[in-house]
Amino acid sequence: MRKRTLSDIGPSDKKYFVGRYLLWWLIVSFIVTSILGLFASWQYRIDAKVEHINNRHQLMVTYGFNSFKDESLEVGLHASEMRDSFFITEFVVDRTDELRRDVNRVFSNALSAHGLYDYIHILDVTGKEISRVDRIAAGILLQQQSNYKDYSQSEPYQEAVRLLDNQVLVSGITPSNSREFVTESVTPGYQIITPIVVSGKRYGYLIYHCDGTFLFDQIKTALLNDVPKSEIEIFANGGVWSASFEAPEWAWEPLPSDSKEREMFGQGDTQPIPVMISDGRMQFVDRYGISTVIDDELSVYDPRRFRDGQELLSSANRVSPVVLRLDYEGMLNSINLSKHQRWLELVAVVFGATICALVVRWIWLKLSGWVGNRRLKQQELEDSANRDFLTGAMTRKAFLDYALSHFSVLPNLSQPSVILMLDIDSFKEVNDTYGHLVGDTVLKEMVTAFQIGFREHDRIARWGGDEFVILLTSVPPWKILTIAERIRSHVAEIQHDVGAGGWVHVSVSIGATIARQGSAMDSIANADKAVFQAKKYGGNQAAMYPEDSAQLL
Repeated sequence: MRKRTLSDIGPSDKKYFVGRYLLWWLIVSFIVTSILGLFASWQYRIDAKVEHINNRHQLMVTYGFNSFKDESLEVGLHASEMRDSFFITEFVVDRTDELRRDVNRVFSNALSAHGLYDYIHILDVTGKEISRVDRIAAGILLQQQSNYKDYSQSEPYQEAVRLLDNQVLVSGITPSNSREFVTESVTPGYQIITPIVVSGKRYGYLIYHCDGTFLFDQIKTALLNDVPKSEIEIFANGGVWSASFEAPEWAWEPLPSDSKEREMFGQGDTQPIPVMISDGRMQFVDRYGISTVIDDELSVYDPRRFRDGQELLSSANRVSPVVLRLDYEGMLNSINLSKHQRWLELVAVVFGATICALVVRWIWLKLSGWVGNRRLKQQELEDSANRDFLTGAMTRKAFLDYALSHFSVLPNLSQPSVILMLDIDSFKEVNDTYGHLVGDTVLKEMVTAFQIGFREHDRIARWGGDEFVILLTSVPPWKILTIAERIRSHVAEIQHDVGAGGWVHVSVSIGATIARQGSAMDSIANADKAVFQAKKYGGNQAAMYPEDSAQLL
């Protein structure tokens, strides 16, 4: 059984298949758009969540550090006033036990009034402690001098000796014994340092040690927000404070240099964007103090609110990255949609997919129309070159081109092909009697009549003025003259309107020959010889060439 191809499908069936093809395109576009819409919606929610966390991160970092600035400013003002008090100035000059008792009592009152002070002490110009009151021993107004420590090699003393007489310094505290090792469960803190000057001479240094846990915990609570597998890091001078949801106590890890944190989190005035890091976590970074000059060792700290003639300085003026790391999967699980939001999202996706499908359909129709118009114009151009403008039959050249391709496959055909030559009898008399317009009408009607019983691969061409040639494919030999006779008799029965109520019959002489492998012109010449035989015997008949072929048939 012969395999059917698209060329075997009729025009009405083709429309059916094209419609089904368009329907599948619409279904596919609807499904793809729905999937892309859901993906885009989910990605939008992820981006919105990331942006929300990032904005909250920067807001809480700014809030926390501003709170620290306000708090340290108040402590700095207290230290600035305390160092100029009568009790302090008298004590550092004379250092009597009675004056030390008075100073310790003042310190004890300050510790009781301010919950964030851990201890207050005084160092002499050599770095040795000469007075100290801490929160644990706040009730002891006089400590034994043997309990006082030597801070001459400590970082606070090294920072203190560099200060001018009118300066007060806010400095972060590095946990003791933590310069080279990670220390767990430590208390974040900072210190206020200022020289004690009497009559232009420096006698020592007043140092406040403050607990920063409350401010650090505020930032930690706001950022971790009960999110499992989350952690926070706050970079300070020489090290980093860290805590996590699972281990809420603060730990300290030293850094080799400040350059390390800059390499990790970039440089310049641009805040690092949230990024995925290798262990499946989302990292958010806020570089607090990014607008400060990071090359300065110290910077003036809110001079408008401090005492006239004095400066409050900060050693933490350099950029302080605060890093938040969240478990990415946990962050996704926190994106919860209400039933109402899910319905709205579904409706939006379906609406968008429908619009997209309609757009695809519109593009399909426009494109199909454009392609169809191009094909039509191309067909019209081909027809104008390959069709006789009067009768619509093929031109001689087009027919010979088609015959050439057909003759090349003749050996593979199970049935022979046939060439018919048709010559209208006495056509000149029709033109002379009724005019050329009537003759043209007769020619067109004759071409229609010649195509009776035509199949898909049969062809007709105008060979001359009133001569036509037909190629019939796959014709059993015994049917050749039968087909020719059927055409002849059909033509003879047609009445042609010649105007004024008149009619005329026109006959045709037909010559037939079996197409032979080789030149198409040879077969056409044989068919022409057969026409000559038909004309010789009076016309209006069909003849076969060679004549003995008719007997063999």
